[in-house]
Amino acid sequence: MIRMPRLAKVALLTLSAVLIAAACSSGSATGIGIRKLGAKEAVTVIDQRTVIDVRSAGEAASGIVAGATVLDFNSGEFETKIGAYDRSAAYFVYCRSGSRSGQAVEIMKSLGFTDVIDGGAYADLVDAGAPTAP
Repeated sequence: MIRMPRLAKVALLTLSAVLIAAACSSGSATGIGIRKLGAKEAVTVIDQRTVIDVRSAGEAASGIVAGATVLDFNSGEFETKIGAYDRSAAYFVYCRSGSRSGQAVEIMKSLGFTDVIDGGAYADLVDAGAPTAP
């Protein structure tokens, strides 16, 4: 048996606990992190998050995910508007095809947001059963 000083044992146990906690939270659908989910998995967590639609008002007029706030990514004001949001809250971002949502998530990450899911394309979310509103 290897003999370790008590302080070394405590340090090793503490480091192990931190690494396990980090591994468990960063990859799960409900844990903290910046990640992209497929539509089927994404619709299971929509109701647990603030939903942001980054399409234009014209695109959103055809329907949105229920409860979503429309913040047009191409308006030139997205970064300023999203910057006023709570960076520690949980968010779900989507758009028409998945391109703008990916860009929006990267901006949110650079602003210090810590829990953001890129939900991809609106049509895929609807096909997977996401609740919608007119």
